[in-house]
Amino acid sequence: LAASQVLFGGGDFLALDEATLLDVFAGEIHVRVPLADAADMNVAVLLSEATDKQILPSRGEVRKLIQSNGISINREKVASPEVAVSDLALLHNKYLVVKKGKKHYLIEFV
Repeated sequence: LAASQVLFGGGDFLALDEATLLDVFAGEIHVRVPLADAADMNVAVLLSEATDKQILPSRGEVRKLIQSNGISINREKVASPEVAVSDLALLHNKYLVVKKGKKHYLIEFV
């Protein structure tokens, strides 16, 4: 029930334990990014190059979607493509949930 509420009803990702979070996103794209590489990265780079273009093909596409309120991270709209990844709150100290339109992506920092 908690998992369904998170995906479809606006529930809180923080309320899910790590195992449930992974179960919720088992059918979604799961991308791993080295945490050391993310330290100096902004959202535009993270959602394009750092994820091997699995989320968006270019920084320009990231900028366009952010300007049209088309991207959220952990249910928060992204205000700028220049937001530093280090300023984002990680779930369980290693995950970000990205929503682009109706599609969800799970980024894991390793």
